[in-house]
Amino acid sequence: MVTDAYCPHLGAHMGLGGSRVENGCIRCPFHGWKFDASGACVEVPGSDTCPGKAAALRTWEAVERNGVVSVWMSSASHKEGAGAYSALVDKSGSGVDLSSSNGELSEPAAGKPALSLAYEHTQAPPAAASKTDASSPASGAASLAPWFHIPIVPELESGEWHYAGYTENIVPALLLEIPENGSDVAHLPALHARFIVPGLRWAFSHNWAASWTPRKAPGQGHIADVRISEAIALFGVELPGKVNVSITQVGPSQVFLQMHTPVGRATLIETVTPVSPLELRVLHALYVPRTVPSVFAKALLMATLIQFEADVPVWTNKQYAPRPVLSSADKGIPVYRRWVTQFSHEGSISYEDAAKQHLRDKLGLPAGCTTSW
Repeated sequence: MVTDAYCPHLGAHMGLGGSRVENGCIRCPFHGWKFDASGACVEVPGSDTCPGKAAALRTWEAVERNGVVSVWMSSASHKEGAGAYSALVDKSGSGVDLSSSNGELSEPAAGKPALSLAYEHTQAPPAAASKTDASSPASGAASLAPWFHIPIVPELESGEWHYAGYTENIVPALLLEIPENGSDVAHLPALHARFIVPGLRWAFSHNWAASWTPRKAPGQGHIADVRISEAIALFGVELPGKVNVSITQVGPSQVFLQMHTPVGRATLIETVTPVSPLELRVLHALYVPRTVPSVFAKALLMATLIQFEADVPVWTNKQYAPRPVLSSADKGIPVYRRWVTQFSHEGSISYEDAAKQHLRDKLGLPAGCTTSW
């Protein structure tokens, strides 16, 4: 179980500064207020009574899988206003995990990913969407319970592979933008053909081949498979030793990249966490077998970061196009946009409202407040 990050009393962070888990309850480090696993305040030091529902912490269903703690947030939980992001996530993207067995609350070790939010606008298990445009949400009643699962990646769940580092980016973009990249295979030769080492771009380049396919098996409609093959070319001639990547995309928020390289295998976890309506925290965490040299793991992580950051200026300065003009090279994009409608419904925040709420967050105004210039 995960709670909101901040105490409803005077706003102290519930996971830092000396907080403790006591018999399934969490005690605030600032004044010692104690909350049980349902979020109810059960003790206020120096007082004979406890405040009512106004002092309750919100709790969120969570699952720990593949080394990541994921939180389920349904749109039914967000009808109070889009500003609900900020109550759960602080500037580091961490919430408070009550599942600790040793009674200690500590910061994530070595910056490892501590919390990934499931996409916050969800519905009951979806029927086939009747509308094909991603700007037109699929119908269905909001559900507080998860309707899809996060698949197990054996080498991560077993702990056989070791953690080899991570990267972090804050991207000012709509959540739909980054996951769409997997289906937008036409952007690979246009944006990522340049060699990652600037001084060698006169001779070397990257050649790409990719595909994006949603699964159709029962219970797996929330998953898409991406296949990427990358080769290095010298003066246009491909060199031997391709990197083949099998990617499992789980909804809009989690991606597992299983890489097969000439040096060895590696698995990269990408999580996309909305920390405000138009601001995303993207983590890439690398795991490798213990036989893979550390220097290779770091080089692979750096190469991933370079390729990812080639997209960042585009995401930062583009506008979301709900009805784009497409060519025959963009076959994956309409398929992706039909697929992604299952994660939204009538209660989901619109792009226009997200933009307005993002502005209000930046100005420090409360959710629902009207701004004018």
